Amino acid sequence: VCRLVEEVSRFEYGTVSHALCSAIRSVLKEYLVLVAQLEHQNRLEELTMQKMWVHLQPTMKTFDILHAIGMGIMKGGCKGGQLLSLLHNTTAGYVG
Repeated sequence: VCRLVEEVSRFEYGTVSHALCSAIRSVLKEYLVLVAQLEHQNRLEELTMQKMWVHLQPTMKTFDILHAIGMGIMKGGCKGGQLLSLLHNTTAGYVG
């Protein structure tokens, strides 16, 4: 996911890609905050496997979606409208 952000955030990929990379960076920052919080709970010996699982499940789904989007972008070289269609089609499969 980090490699995708580095690759697709270049100017030649356009504004849609820039917006997507900005959103992915926000998700990555939230993930790092979650990891820091879990690490803190672990150091206080308050973190159980069940608590960790509950906190990580939504994150795992989010990263699964990001992985699918990233693979689609890398395979198809999507830009602009193609990228928007890829985002729509990929996320529509996860909703519901």
